[in-house]
Amino acid sequence: RNTGLDNAIGEFVLMLDSDDIYDASMFESMHSRAIETNAEVVACRSTLFDDASGNELDSAWVIKNNQLPESDTFSPLEIQDFVFTSFMGWPWDKFYKRSFLEENHLRFPKLSNSEDLYLVFLSIAEASTISVIDDSLIRHRMNRSGSVSASRASAPLDFYRSICLLKKELARRNLLERYAWSFYNWAFEYLVWNIDTMDNEHGRKVQLEALANHDFPELELEYRSRAYLSLNPEHHKTYLRLLREAYGMQPIAQTNG
Repeated sequence: RNTGLDNAIGEFVLMLDSDDIYDASMFESMHSRAIETNAEVVACRSTLFDDASGNELDSAWVIKNNQLPESDTFSPLEIQDFVFTSFMGWPWDKFYKRSFLEENHLRFPKLSNSEDLYLVFLSIAEASTISVIDDSLIRHRMNRSGSVSASRASAPLDFYRSICLLKKELARRNLLERYAWSFYNWAFEYLVWNIDTMDNEHGRKVQLEALANHDFPELELEYRSRAYLSLNPEHHKTYLRLLREAYGMQPIAQTNG
């Protein structure tokens, strides 16, 4: 993707995955919205389908309407508490003004996984105008054998490295304090999700040992109260279960929370 960005010459940029299915109107719809609103970032909805079963998956959470203004075009300040949670940290459902990416020196870090979120969330935080198309223009393939997401097991702590890179850059750009509550709530959720969904035995062991050894200091969990990390209180149930597992106690049966 960095090579593509370095060689792109057009006014706008899309970064698409080769195995997903795109609506024939996607380019035209996103380009028209970008011209109409002068937005640096245009996002669209997507549907997800399981490549193994062929079943459609619930994807209402991909763009969280309850965290966005009523208007389909807005600034990040209007979603100050949800900058890192209202959208997913992947780039293929977003249409970028290329000059915006260049002026803000936005590129992907060299990580085996979780590198997407660095550019995506920095772009949302830096943009002056974001616009959302409330139509599903992509069918995103999940659970594909050999997909990039399978690399999580080979580098189980890259998710944390990406969080650290994002935090450092937000601080350098004087954006961390402005969006702190959103950032720490998102980072807590991302930590919980990464460990809870790790189905590789070695990868899970590495993550749990890091949790037990307090090896995630940039998340500042020791200094953030449960009341502060309250965007989704249900994540605390999962976090406590993971802590018990990390400390070698009897695991608590998983629940929907």
